[in-house]
Amino acid sequence: MARVYKAYQSNLDRYVALKVMHSYLSEEEEFVGRFKQEAAAVARLRQTHIVKVHDFDIEQDQIYYMVMEYIDGPTLKEELDTRAITNTPFTLTEATQIISSLASAIDYAHARNMVHRDIKPANIMFTADGPIILTDFGIVRMIGATYNTSTGFMAGTPAYMSPEQGRGERGSSRSDIYSLGIILFELLTGQPPFESDTPLGLIKQQIELPPPPLSTFKQGIPLEIEEVLQKALAKQPENRYPTAHAFAKALQIACHVSSDILLKPPPVKTIALPKAATDAASPITPVMANEETAVSTSPYRGLFAFGEEDAPYFFGRETFTEQLIDAVQQQSMVAVIGPSGSGKSSVVIAGLLPHLRQQPNWSIAIMRPGSDPFQSLAAACVGQLEPDIGRTQQLTRTGELAHALRQEHVHFPEVVNQIIQKKAETVVGQQRFLLIVDQFEEIYTLCTNKQLRQQFLDELLDLVDVQRFWLESTFTLAITLRTDFLGQALRYRPFADALQGADVKLGPMNRRELQSAIASPARRQGFGFETGLVARILDDVGDEPGNLPLLEFALTSLWDNRESEQLSHTAYEKIGAVEGALARYADSIYSVMSQAEKNRARQIFIQMVRPGSGTEDTRRLATREELGPANWKLVRQLADARLVVTNQNAHGEETVEVVHEALIRGWGRLRDWMDEDRTFRAWQERLRSSLEQWSVTEHDEGGLLRGLPLTEAESWMAERRDHLSQAELTFIQKSINAQNRERARRLEAQEEQRRIKEQERIEHERAEENARRAEVSSRYARRLTWLAGALVIFMLIALFAAFSAVESRGAAEDSAATAVANEHAAEDARLVAEDARATSDANALLLATAERIAADEAEAARESANVAVAAEATAVYSAEELAIAVDDAEVARQDAETQSRIAISRELASAALSQLTSDPQLALLLALEAANITLTANEDTPASTQDALYQSLLASQIRFSLSGHTDQLTSIAFSIDGSQVATAARDQTAKVWDATTGQELFSLDDHTRAVNSVTFSPDGNLLATGGEEGFVILWNAETGARISVLNSGSSVIDMAFNPDGSRLVTVNRDKT
Repeated sequence: MARVYKAYQSNLDRYVALKVMHSYLSEEEEFVGRFKQEAAAVARLRQTHIVKVHDFDIEQDQIYYMVMEYIDGPTLKEELDTRAITNTPFTLTEATQIISSLASAIDYAHARNMVHRDIKPANIMFTADGPIILTDFGIVRMIGATYNTSTGFMAGTPAYMSPEQGRGERGSSRSDIYSLGIILFELLTGQPPFESDTPLGLIKQQIELPPPPLSTFKQGIPLEIEEVLQKALAKQPENRYPTAHAFAKALQIACHVSSDILLKPPPVKTIALPKAATDAASPITPVMANEETAVSTSPYRGLFAFGEEDAPYFFGRETFTEQLIDAVQQQSMVAVIGPSGSGKSSVVIAGLLPHLRQQPNWSIAIMRPGSDPFQSLAAACVGQLEPDIGRTQQLTRTGELAHALRQEHVHFPEVVNQIIQKKAETVVGQQRFLLIVDQFEEIYTLCTNKQLRQQFLDELLDLVDVQRFWLESTFTLAITLRTDFLGQALRYRPFADALQGADVKLGPMNRRELQSAIASPARRQGFGFETGLVARILDDVGDEPGNLPLLEFALTSLWDNRESEQLSHTAYEKIGAVEGALARYADSIYSVMSQAEKNRARQIFIQMVRPGSGTEDTRRLATREELGPANWKLVRQLADARLVVTNQNAHGEETVEVVHEALIRGWGRLRDWMDEDRTFRAWQERLRSSLEQWSVTEHDEGGLLRGLPLTEAESWMAERRDHLSQAELTFIQKSINAQNRERARRLEAQEEQRRIKEQERIEHERAEENARRAEVSSRYARRLTWLAGALVIFMLIALFAAFSAVESRGAAEDSAATAVANEHAAEDARLVAEDARATSDANALLLATAERIAADEAEAARESANVAVAAEATAVYSAEELAIAVDDAEVARQDAETQSRIAISRELASAALSQLTSDPQLALLLALEAANITLTANEDTPASTQDALYQSLLASQIRFSLSGHTDQLTSIAFSIDGSQVATAARDQTAKVWDATTGQELFSLDDHTRAVNSVTFSPDGNLLATGGEEGFVILWNAETGARISVLNSGSSVIDMAFNPDGSRLVTVNRDKT
């Protein structure tokens, strides 16, 4: 393809390299045009790691050549061969240096639409003491071909060729990244990943086979590097790194290589010896060279707090450290109080501890409260009691001790006594124990269980109080506390009393102290600052509290960009000065990530920030379970980049947090993320608080979400499911399931209530019907009574008639006898008449009249006898019917009264149930009356009445009454955690009460007319009251201090905060 000659250019007095293309290429018609085009493009490349092209031309005899700079050094191929012979493989740092240099050259060329397509060790050259050089740019484009199976010609080298090039496709920028990955593989193992006897065999492997693990050739290479390499060697171009810089940056992070080391060229074991120019490439003779010189350790800590091992570089706080040492030796409690970023942790750990370590009688334990302060305390103490046990045993003992402390089976003074006694076994003299509680504010930000928090404080304070009365104190408590949490600390009176005289306030460094903190660490390493640079940095830092971490990080970045033994203005400007250093660094790490990694990075960072409400955002400790295992690989990369810190908490869980809150304030990208996701994160923190309370109650169903909080949770779960941990998803789902069960029970209860009411209605109607029937029976009975009286009278009449009939029958019998006698007399008269018929007509007429009279009298006698018998029978029947009717009427009346009492009892029970919520006392009275109605009649009490009485008894158990207002109450509200109750009244006041004891906490008296409405903000920090005069007043919910007054323009009737507490709406009497 080409031959290289060393030549001397006399007019410029320099050696150059002549690359002469093979003559057969001139036979291709398209080659001439491509040669000129590509040679001109390569000549325009001006980059440190790309060989320079001085000129190109075509001789008359069709000789095409390029004039390039002469590189007096070996190729990477020769260096690899030499190291294989001497058994001195490249180190991780050296390999990272080489790849980073090549990456900068490749990206430079790619930005100018120049793709190499044949990156291999033979095209990479070392200089004796300068940068690595990449050669042969544009050659593949000049010859214009890929591998041809018929001719065997190949543009590119099969061992370093990408799969797409092997398939005959046109290579792209990511083809160069693949080749760079092959070179990294060879740098780490001493050989390329694929080997074959033929070029086609190599190409086939490049296309079809995954690269073998690095461990196949060399042990001890970190898994993170393996993962970086696998991505660079992905078979599909779109799965590789988008740029060579992204590849190199990922490698730097995986290898823990800082930027200052990358400034130095890697050492070489071979150096080319100068030779006279020949008609072939100059031979290279391997010789030994000097080893790499040591690179000075950075004396600055960046965003990290100073540790004990950093004490030699800890400057600027000498005066405060002396005061702190005296305080710890004389007092039982010392509180280092200062703003975030003032260096509280550093002055205690790097300033105080090294001095105390020199005194063998001191035992020192360090802890951070976290969400479970007893667990953290137990972990710190177990480390003192049993320092030699393994990690598993330590976790077990920590859990046991934490449980014993929480349950008060063991008290902290007893544990301290054991620690001191153990120390006394090896050290003679008065023993002292120092407990350092770093970042004490976590007791308020992470420990949401107020009872657990107070118990922990009491354990510490009991021992502190006892020590104050001892002539020789054995225990000292030292805490670091942020100033903005001092108010919360002072609300607990015992702790406020303990802080009297115990606080040591740490303010910002003065200019002299800052000057020492800037210059002294570098001077200790033998480095200095350019004139005026220290003063410039001091001016940029100013006297604002919390700028110390930014200063330290800027100094770290400045150190990484130092030139020789001077820290320069140029380097300071390059890093963006104090304010820009942090953001530039974070953005540089973020920029090399893929889009998927950027999305996960955002998710990770917002989980490590606790959104403030009226205060600044603060960092929070996130667990691996919260972030998810899929994100943990990226978390480790961020930790390697020192943007986050990973650790294990007292429970053995893996944790991560931002390296310092200065990152939250100073990185604009993170601030934007939090602004966009603030509502979600504020809700998520409330969810986690509810989840923790649910866990404390051992997953009692009463601790699950209900109502509006559950509706909100369902909405967020649908929108941000991938941002929620498995525990949070489970909590929400269990809440949904519980709500569904409760809704089903409620529907069932409503149906049962409806059925009961329907039954009561039917029974009530039945009772009314029975009562109506009883009334009818009663009226009928009264009628029967009247009828009976009438019948008695009638019976008397009948009896009288009967007696009359008997008498009439006697008279009739007499009349009958008389009639018989008369008949006989008539017969005799007839005989006489017959005898005397003829003698007298008068006598015949008399006889006829006498016969008629006798017949009439006989018929009248018979009728009187029949009437008497009938009257006697009627009188007997009427008396029996009257007795039966009277008995039936009495039974019906009693049944009607019983049914009426049951119906009334059920009606009263139903009324009692309806008053359970609004008036439990009235409900109880109604239920008692319902039961009394049936009990006084010695009847069974209905089941519905018994149930109403039971529920009323429960509902009426009032714990206490809130009395103190002098006029009618208008509004009442619970705080978000249920610990406080706020009331408003027409007496122009609002009051806040302790929801546990009913004690009045404070009265809010600034309104001039009736207070109509009161409400808490969702985070519980604010209390709003609205008055008849039209003012809305915002109060501090914890202290009762007035924050601000808002004019709504009209009488306020009602108010409500939005879910994140950022807005307050009012309902006014003027209909607005």
